[in-house]
Amino acid sequence: MLNIEDTICAPATVPGTGAIAIIRMSGRDSFSIADKVIRCKGGNISDTEGYRLKYGVALEADGTSQPGALALLATVDRVGSFVSKYYLVI
Repeated sequence: MLNIEDTICAPATVPGTGAIAIIRMSGRDSFSIADKVIRCKGGNISDTEGYRLKYGVALEADGTSQPGALALLATVDRVGSFVSKYYLVI
């Protein structure tokens, strides 16, 4: 059974080629995972306060970069919320 702190990732846009692709992540390790696939100006995602928008480049599996990555970070501190405390939209 999943725990609310488990890290999950899911596409939020339809598969295929398009102008944008949105990926939602939540869970304890979501910010550190995002640090591995996005390079942001002004520091790592994991070092950024919640409720911020960061700009950077997305890294492909072969190490090449795709410019124009945006990361929306949020931290939720509501007791009883169905959303993990750590929430990220890329």
